[in-house]
Amino acid sequence: MNVLFVTYGDLSVRGGNSRSGSILLALADAGHQVDVIASRIDLSDHPHIRVISGTVGKRQSLLKLKLQMLKATGRSSYDVVHAVDDSILFASHLCRLRKIKLVYDAIRCFTGKGGSSPSLCWRLMPKRAVSWEKRFLLQSAATITSCSQLTAELKAVASDAHVVQVDNVPLQSLVPRKEIERFSLLKRFRKEPTAIVVCCVLPGNSCELNKIFMTARKVIEAMPGTAFFFTGLAEPEAESIALKLDIQDQCTFLAPNEAEVYLAALGIANAAWLVPEPGGRYIHEEVFTLLRSPAPLVCIHDSAYNELLSPKNAVQVLSDIDSLAEGILLVIMEPLFSVALATEGQQLVADHFSLSSFKHKIRMTYHTLLNN
Repeated sequence: MNVLFVTYGDLSVRGGNSRSGSILLALADAGHQVDVIASRIDLSDHPHIRVISGTVGKRQSLLKLKLQMLKATGRSSYDVVHAVDDSILFASHLCRLRKIKLVYDAIRCFTGKGGSSPSLCWRLMPKRAVSWEKRFLLQSAATITSCSQLTAELKAVASDAHVVQVDNVPLQSLVPRKEIERFSLLKRFRKEPTAIVVCCVLPGNSCELNKIFMTARKVIEAMPGTAFFFTGLAEPEAESIALKLDIQDQCTFLAPNEAEVYLAALGIANAAWLVPEPGGRYIHEEVFTLLRSPAPLVCIHDSAYNELLSPKNAVQVLSDIDSLAEGILLVIMEPLFSVALATEGQQLVADHFSLSSFKHKIRMTYHTLLNN
């Protein structure tokens, strides 16, 4: 099957948003020939993947991406256009024009309560927007979602839409294992720590930076040898706050492309700390990486994660500084309890969120398209 894979975002398995990259690789590994149009791309060479538009460096403009879609579908014969998130808006028109099957890779619901509009036009005409979303959901031969909440929201818009839920997989399944010595990791700090916390901050938490670093300082005051790896933060601003709180020597900040370092840090950590998206409605893929690691998970309680997290696999706390610090200190100081938590999390991922299961669901979704 020839597939045109389109996203207006970044396409990678390393940069903090690996879902689109993992679906692309699943398609290529299944033997489909996939042409890619993306704003920016960072993937290893694959015999079944051809990049039409997208580089490691500068982002491509929206206009250029649309023109590339128009040209590609005009000069090549595609069985399916796989459209990620808001690329569905142009792709749906294009597929009707070219008479190509459409697969919608949904990241969010655009309308309804809690919907996230793709543009100002959609916000200004909410009733019309619902009919637009319903139309391309029904047009799509399949709509792929990542969690039950998103599935329910899209089915509420178009109950007859063919929706397939394919849960995310941990980063450990996607990034080749690279041995990084403990000494190499710890030399990022001025002196060797006695305890390590890896903090993953999800998007939208810029206003929470003071709370995050005040929590880190409270933990350090209780256990002076504790050090923190942070991922998902804007480095200059985060470093400035750490400096003001006089904890800069015990904090290091990982760039989005340091996936191997991030995983290695989780491998030696005493605690993994997840800061969810404020008001987030869907399960973020990062939680699977943290559950898969040998470090026990501490997470601010968020209803979006109720179906996944429980007292057996995570310590869920309130969002205030004292509760956060207490949760982190609990898993550091209670190793037997922490091992039980981490083991339960790893087993959950192994049983329900494996890469083989992920690939099978993607493969069967496309197999159905071939036979219809």
